[in-house]
Amino acid sequence: MPNTPPIQAARRHLRVALLSLGLISAAAGQGRSSTQIEPGQIFVLGGEQTAPLLVEGRNTGPVAVEILSEKAGRRTAVGWVPPGSLFSKTFGAGEAVLVRNTSASQRAVIAVEFNREVRSLSMRYINVP
Repeated sequence: MPNTPPIQAARRHLRVALLSLGLISAAAGQGRSSTQIEPGQIFVLGGEQTAPLLVEGRNTGPVAVEILSEKAGRRTAVGWVPPGSLFSKTFGAGEAVLVRNTSASQRAVIAVEFNREVRSLSMRYINVP
């Protein structure tokens, strides 16, 4: 890149580094997360988005996970995802995605992609009530 201005070259190198770490997707406006969920915990994604949120992923861990949605404090079961299986669901505006580890002793692992930037979505863990 001998003819590339320094700022453009730095941005290109940063994008390549982030792509290789899986922190951003090659497609604009998308995010990616590989998440470990401890026994007794739920991974929560979003809830504050103002537009529908498409979430696609794979259960890459050794235990099943349960996908739920939550809006206005009301939880609704979406489905169970066994190890190695794929899942895909569009969640509405203001609807949070919950991924519950179904095991009492093993860590769950999921890989997800979504159609919003990582910075615009909250991600957190809560304990199973």
